[in-house]
Amino acid sequence: MRKQTRIGKAGAAGIGRRLLFWSAFALICFLATLIGLVCLNQAAGKLRPQPRADVYKPIYDSDQWLPFVLKPGARIDAPYGVYGQYSELFARSDATYELSINSQGCRGPEFALPKPPGVLRVVLLGDSSTFGWDTPLEKTYGRLLEDALQQRFSGQTIEVVNAGEPNFSSWFGLIHLEHRVLSFEPDLLLVSFGRNDELDTAFSPQDLSRNLPDKQLVPRELGFTANMEWLTKRCQGNQARGPRNVLRSTALYRLLVRLIYGEQQYEDRGIELPEDVVYRVSVQDYEDNLREIARLARAAGADVLFIEIGVLHPQYREAMARVADELGAPFLGTFDLQMISSDWIKAQPRLAQDRELFLSILGEPAMNSSPGGWLWYTTDFCHPNAMGHAVIHRDLAPLVIEIIQRRLAVGRSPSSVL
Repeated sequence: MRKQTRIGKAGAAGIGRRLLFWSAFALICFLATLIGLVCLNQAAGKLRPQPRADVYKPIYDSDQWLPFVLKPGARIDAPYGVYGQYSELFARSDATYELSINSQGCRGPEFALPKPPGVLRVVLLGDSSTFGWDTPLEKTYGRLLEDALQQRFSGQTIEVVNAGEPNFSSWFGLIHLEHRVLSFEPDLLLVSFGRNDELDTAFSPQDLSRNLPDKQLVPRELGFTANMEWLTKRCQGNQARGPRNVLRSTALYRLLVRLIYGEQQYEDRGIELPEDVVYRVSVQDYEDNLREIARLARAAGADVLFIEIGVLHPQYREAMARVADELGAPFLGTFDLQMISSDWIKAQPRLAQDRELFLSILGEPAMNSSPGGWLWYTTDFCHPNAMGHAVIHRDLAPLVIEIIQRRLAVGRSPSSVL
């Protein structure tokens, strides 16, 4: 009995040591895995960082109401194709285009404030596609539209003001309209938002805006600057929304998404919107923002026209069409144009110079092998290039001409209240 007791005690001690060993081994493996993932995440960030447009930083300025606005008087030579799967080819080409901002903080020629008597002013309120990302100023749809309107209405002074701002959502656009753009005294407001609204905030390159919708980032009644204290505390507290969004915020996750699904976020290629994703602007808020933009514009005496450009989620495209129909406003959807316009683009003599530029950068095989020939229309399946702007102008000009004809026919003076 004594011998068995001694063996029992020895066995228990051995089991205890083995448990201690395997517990320590498991802890070491866990720590090693954790350290390895941290190092791998850092390496992923250096290997394939989020596309960034730091080169554009000189054209931005701080603002009381918004995180940034265009800086009056700024000018840079900007590179083509910063985003998208062909960004390396664009970078190798060293091709650039001029970006200059006028004294009113808009891309384009100077315009007078207050508006001179007798001037009919069309104002473009939109994001980077309206601004003319990857497109020389004279080839943007806004400038093409102004040329067409001046020819069509030679007896009427018509201006087209481009108030498009890169990275703006409909929420940012609403605030910008309220505090700045209404002072431009538009007679017709062309509204084009959606691509930034549908972005997943877990992919935001800025800690302040990660996993946070735009209306919380910039409260309408408070503005961005006054909200900074709360944003800083939130960021320091690392208030991410759930473990899935924490994972989705890592560089390693973003790298795997791009390697497996391509340059676009995988949600962009789906039909259903994941319910647990925090978008910059939800579909419902997007509709509400468009309605409020239209309400403010009409109260100031302007007609409204909606344009969808580069919006990937069908839910957002349908939402803009739905609001336009509800309000009785004209609507132009352009998403399908990028898939069906290559033949028209190739047939236009006036686009020969633009075709030659992109063929020299990307090569004809790549241009023609893109599904539907979308590379003839856009640099990154979002921003239209000069040829894409020509397509948009082709379909937009008749709608704008009809509105102006109707306005002039009933004798409505510029900015007269409806």
